[in-house]
Amino acid sequence: MTRSALKIAIITDGKMGDLAQCRGVAQAIAAPENISEISVRTGWYNHLPAYAASWLPTAALPIEAAKADIVIASGRRTLPALIAVKRKHGPLKAPFVAFLKTPPTARTALDFIWAPRHDGLAARSAGPAPDVFSTLTSPHTITSDILGELRGERNIPGRQVGVILGGNNKSVTWNAASADEFAALLAQVEGDRFTIVSSRRTPDILMSAVSDSLAGRACDIWDGTGENPYQKVLATSDAIIVTGDSHNMVSEACATGAQILVYQPPGLQPKLKTFLQAMQAEGHIADIAAPGDVAALSDAKTTPVDATPDIAAALLKAFDARKG
Repeated sequence: MTRSALKIAIITDGKMGDLAQCRGVAQAIAAPENISEISVRTGWYNHLPAYAASWLPTAALPIEAAKADIVIASGRRTLPALIAVKRKHGPLKAPFVAFLKTPPTARTALDFIWAPRHDGLAARSAGPAPDVFSTLTSPHTITSDILGELRGERNIPGRQVGVILGGNNKSVTWNAASADEFAALLAQVEGDRFTIVSSRRTPDILMSAVSDSLAGRACDIWDGTGENPYQKVLATSDAIIVTGDSHNMVSEACATGAQILVYQPPGLQPKLKTFLQAMQAEGHIADIAAPGDVAALSDAKTTPVDATPDIAAALLKAFDARKG
C-alpha cells in the first residue's frame, strides 16, 4: 500500500486549533480523498475519564474510525471514544492510534504521541509507553505549495506587514493596559501596508486599540466577514507581527520565512514563555517589546520552520514498526 492510499480518520471535538494540527499531519501522509473527519463534540460521554471508555454506548463509538489504518486525534474529550475503538477491535484489528499534544491520561493505550517540546513529555514517560515525538513548533496545514501559490497573488507594491491577533484564553485576559502597550509598539513599525487578521478569541478592546494605532496609515482590517485572508497574509507579508498567546499561530507564522515579531501579553503560560524563549534563542522570532527589535525590523528573511513533515515521518516510522 502506498502512503497516499492509507486511510486516515481524524477525531476532534471540533476545536479549530486541534483540527488544524490533525489535518496538517494527515495531509502530509495521505491523499485528501482518504482522510475523514469525525467530531465528538456532543454527548455526556465526552466528559468521561479515559479509563471509562468501556462505559460508552455503542451508538457513541466512532465506528468509521475502525475502518481507518491510522486514527489521528487531539483534545481531551476524544480520549474515551478513541480508546473504546482500540479496545473494541483488539490489537490485531484496531487502527494505529496517534494523539497530538499531551494526553492527560491513558498514554499507554496510544501508539504514538506528538507533544510540543516545552511539555517535556518524553522525559516524564515511564513503563510501557507509545512512541513519543516532540518538536519545537506545532503541526499545521500551511505548506510550501500553499504559500507559493498565494504569493503569486501579491499585487500591492511596498513593504507588507501582517498583524495576527490572538486573544483571551485560560491564562491571558487582554485589558486596556496590555492592548494599549501592544498598540503603541505596533505604531512604531514601519510598513507601506498593514493587514490585521483577528481570531475568534480576539476581544474588542484589543481590536480597537490596534485599529486606532494604525489610523491614517494604509491598513486592511478583516472584520470576520467574507473570506478569511489569514493564509494569504502569511504568504504575502514581508514581516508578521503575532501575539504570543497561541502556539499554533506562532508556529504557522514561522513556516513562512518572513521576519517574525511576537508580543507576549501578561499572564502568558510558563510553557508558552519557554517556547517563545527557545524560538528567540534559535533566531526564529524577535520580541517586539525588547529594546531595538522594532527599530531592527527589516526586509531580511528567516529560514522557514515547519515541523509537520517531521511529525508525519515519525508517525509513519512508528506505524511501520507496530504494523510490520
